[in-house]
Amino acid sequence: MLAQALPAAFMAALYPPALLVVAYLLGGPRPVRSSLAFLAGAATVTVGIGVAVVLVLKGTGLDDSSQHRTIPPGIDVALGGALLVLAVVVARRPRRPPKPDASDRKQRSAVGLCLFGAAMYIPSIFYLTALHEISQGEASGAQTALSLILIALIVLLFVEVPLLLYVAAPDRTARILGSWNGWLSQHARTIIIVAAAVIGAYLLVSGIVDLVN
Repeated sequence: MLAQALPAAFMAALYPPALLVVAYLLGGPRPVRSSLAFLAGAATVTVGIGVAVVLVLKGTGLDDSSQHRTIPPGIDVALGGALLVLAVVVARRPRRPPKPDASDRKQRSAVGLCLFGAAMYIPSIFYLTALHEISQGEASGAQTALSLILIALIVLLFVEVPLLLYVAAPDRTARILGSWNGWLSQHARTIIIVAAAVIGAYLLVSGIVDLVN
């Protein structure tokens, strides 16, 4: 079910705070080292929890090909309802005024940045939805693992892409990050509301239909 997981994975990747953190780190001392430490923490949590969630949803039966396993439709209903609630909460929440840019660029420890990345990437409802879709497939253990890695790479795009761009072209990357931060601050709210409503409605309806049938 990788194809069905991709939309939710890309929505999980739409995480403006991560982009702001990376932009900050790339403007400070040891930018690549600091950003890699932040990425390491984020990746550890994303991949680790992804594996754990899929194993739980599949009943730890990834290698059991003799028995057909399905995910209870109640999970569809729960995730769909949670996404719809998220859309309503974000829509009703007043816009926050933009925070002034931090003026200090102190050296941060690699361990602290790693822990900070892990804390920031505690799974969102969009990532859990993507994991749910992966767990519904009957792929082999190797295929499921590759799907999890691909989804994790997508979820971490707002950390990976700026870092790669910075390595290739530091000055140009600073200008690009400034433009992206401005655009996201204006449109991320609307994108999250629409995506949460659409994906949530789909999961809720499909779950109810499965329950009725």
